[in-house]
Amino acid sequence: MSATPVSLLQLRILTTGANRGIGFSIIQALGTHLPDALFLLGCRSQEAGEEAVKDLRKRWSDAGIDGDGRKVEVLVLDVSDDKAIERARSEVERRWGGLDVLINNAGIAIPYGTGKGDLSELRLSFNTTMNTNVTSIAAVTEAFLPLLHASSIDLPKIINISSGRASLARSSSGTMAPTMVVSYSISKAAVNALTIEMQKSERGTVDVYCVNPGFCSTAFNGFKGTKDPLLGAEVVVRLILAERGIYRPGVFWEFEDGEMREVPW
Repeated sequence: MSATPVSLLQLRILTTGANRGIGFSIIQALGTHLPDALFLLGCRSQEAGEEAVKDLRKRWSDAGIDGDGRKVEVLVLDVSDDKAIERARSEVERRWGGLDVLINNAGIAIPYGTGKGDLSELRLSFNTTMNTNVTSIAAVTEAFLPLLHASSIDLPKIINISSGRASLARSSSGTMAPTMVVSYSISKAAVNALTIEMQKSERGTVDVYCVNPGFCSTAFNGFKGTKDPLLGAEVVVRLILAERGIYRPGVFWEFEDGEMREVPW
């Protein structure tokens, strides 16, 4: 008997930082392929989540998709608050029994380069960014791992949203301009390292990936990006829809020029 296509599975997918930006676009894109999935929008407030759900349903309907028929739920989740993480995990366990895909998307960028001389601002930028972008991914993943282990699919997935700035090979090549968000770039390189360690720890039980969506036009960067966020979401869509073994876990992936490719560390 052949395996059930991924597109027909009733996947339970949690995306953090899902009410706008690339997180929102990931759910919008996945909704066109997964009519039976349950999408959990991790948002810091119920109100922001409900507005995002309304927007999602409208965009799906405008695209000829049954927006009202998609299963979308708001999950109040502040990734920097451990008690909020524990409450969210308990709610998912109580209402849905487990989780099949965790997309760690929530993140921040605090503009501050180096050489300004303000040590307190530099420390605030680095510590706050690392706490939200790295430590919080570790905490959310730790909390939800038991629910991923309870997944009924062959191999559940964790996808950590990284950045092209995380590639040390690219950053050191001289082809990328200096950045005013140094702490953000460093935090995403740490996310990549965390992904490698997660994959080693979970090998055979959960597949773990990190991805570069590209420089997408979202509120996160003041809409200065050059890439449609729906196209940026494509790398996540392909990893989720792919059958087991198509894309190696523990690898840094991106979707550019119409194809999936590995990003050098």
